[in-house]
Amino acid sequence: MRPFCTCCFVMKRWAWIVVISLGIGAIGCGGTVGGKDGGDAGDSGSASSLDVHSYTLRASYDWDSGVLTASEDITLTLPADAGNSVKLDSQVAISKVTSASGALTYTVDDDAGTMTIDLAPAMKSGSQVTFTIDYKTDPAAVNRSRHQDDDPVLTRMAFTHNEPELARDWLVSNDRPDDRATFAIELTVPAGEDVISNGKRVSDVTDGGSRTVGYRIDKPIPTYLMAFAFGQLVHADSSGGRVPLSVWYRKGLAVDTNAVLAEMARQQAVFEPLVGPYPWDSYALVLAQDFLAGGEENVGISFVQEYASVPSRARGLTAHEFAHQWFGDWVTVATWDDLWIKEGMATLMAAEASRSLRDQQDAGRLFGGDLVFEATDAIITAASSQKTSIPTGLTNALRGC
Repeated sequence: MRPFCTCCFVMKRWAWIVVISLGIGAIGCGGTVGGKDGGDAGDSGSASSLDVHSYTLRASYDWDSGVLTASEDITLTLPADAGNSVKLDSQVAISKVTSASGALTYTVDDDAGTMTIDLAPAMKSGSQVTFTIDYKTDPAAVNRSRHQDDDPVLTRMAFTHNEPELARDWLVSNDRPDDRATFAIELTVPAGEDVISNGKRVSDVTDGGSRTVGYRIDKPIPTYLMAFAFGQLVHADSSGGRVPLSVWYRKGLAVDTNAVLAEMARQQAVFEPLVGPYPWDSYALVLAQDFLAGGEENVGISFVQEYASVPSRARGLTAHEFAHQWFGDWVTVATWDDLWIKEGMATLMAAEASRSLRDQQDAGRLFGGDLVFEATDAIITAASSQKTSIPTGLTNALRGC
């Protein structure tokens, strides 16, 4: 689905108004994304017109090989000028493509990281079509916990890492921030392990030595914000507020869950008067071992390093990722050139989250370490014909994505 906007926020401070006024034209309210992987404007299935409605993934993970084996249903509307073919982003090993009418022919361009499918046999009436892709991922597509010699906790976990253009490593998709779709997943893991993903848990079945857990989110989201984590995980929940909160972590890890949940609730109470009600049905903080990015927002679930088990050590990080639920997840950038908008807003909101803890006189102060500028910082990075990298050093205060 094409992106939508919720840009009718009431801002209490002039800084918020200035930032949004400068950036609102670049936020994901429609428009095109030219010059990225998967086709320039005018190509069949290009980002300027291809509209994916839903992704439904059924997958199992093999811990020995690190390979995700998947079957994915995609429903999309072809552009009027696309003919009967669609080009999608893909970095997986495809075994077959089928529809209700039978097998579909396809070609793969490994260098470009794309696949093109001939949908003519599946087209009945109109331009909307559903088809299924069976594939396996590379072992590196899903990040696995790597135990250090001094790690007292030996339980395992794995998780996705998508931003900016890595969802295509495990999901065949129109992998662009300006195209939203619903997402559902059924992931099979060994019995005794657990799964968390976007949206609501809709199924949970244990059969012998395996467990299949299903999640679904009916609000359309960009592919780079679709995510899951699984393994020997446990969680603590808080349902006393307007939105259920939870923290997920490896079994055996020492976590002050009450303190983590209390800090999450405090941050939410700071953000909502500034930018409106939390826009999703729930929020979970997932403590991920060896998450080298520091943290990464996904819709309804943020992945952060395990040191966030002590809230006071990671207040800026967790607040930054929580803030992305509004800016980046709900209001999404139209292109990766606009990355600075969501990152800048999350950095500013994270500073707001800690203001009351330091500004004891309530004078409205910001502090020198909150928003740091360096002359080498890039405000915008021009898109290339290949992958666009995240600008380095957006601010020193920026930890995570």
